Amino acid sequence: MLSKHVLSYAVVFATIALCVAKVDSPEVGVPYLYKGMMIWAFGWAFVNAYSIGANDVANAFANAVASRTITHRQACMIACVGELVGVIALGKTVTDTVRKKMVEVDNFKEDPYVFALGMSCVNLGSGLWVLAATVLCLPVSTTHAVVGSIVGIGIAAWGPGGVKWGYDGGVLGVVASWFISPILSAILASIFYMSVKWLVLAHPDDKALKAGIFYLPFYFCLLYTSDAADDM
Repeated sequence: MLSKHVLSYAVVFATIALCVAKVDSPEVGVPYLYKGMMIWAFGWAFVNAYSIGANDVANAFANAVASRTITHRQACMIACVGELVGVIALGKTVTDTVRKKMVEVDNFKEDPYVFALGMSCVNLGSGLWVLAATVLCLPVSTTHAVVGSIVGIGIAAWGPGGVKWGYDGGVLGVVASWFISPILSAILASIFYMSVKWLVLAHPDDKALKAGIFYLPFYFCLLYTSDAADDM
């Protein structure tokens, strides 16, 4: 058991080292300090990723595991694949929004260490909050926590003017999506339910079982790749 934990930690630290090795020190500031900041940031990023698995992914799988459609181990395996595919295929746009469309990044041009520290604190704050909510059995959104943390570091560093409050490509646009999302989710849920009812439940038991097994990967793929793209 100990050897497995050692191997896991070795993989994590090797991944961080490889990523940091590709990062050049900025033109201003203390040489190599930026690499140290990156190690700090990557460490808290893993905490945030852990909290995503503990809460957001658990939310997505709760119904399937509770109904014993799949086991907990199967849910973890599907999540690993779905999260990876979703991040690679669809995560870029969400990453760009979080990275540079919510705070005035140009304000940090002359002091990149402040920006690196701020973004690492985003992972720290959102990750610890989601972990605390998980311990309290509260289903919360990692996205909401990350957005709130980014707004917090923008205000802390530059005041209210350090945050892009606009609707088009700003914080208000993201907040508006939180209100639009439940409505669209309700519509899509109705559509998916009617499709399952027509494709699976309307058939006799033997045909319904075969149809359910046939369409199950398709629905899983839609669900967990979209969840991964949003979590990223």
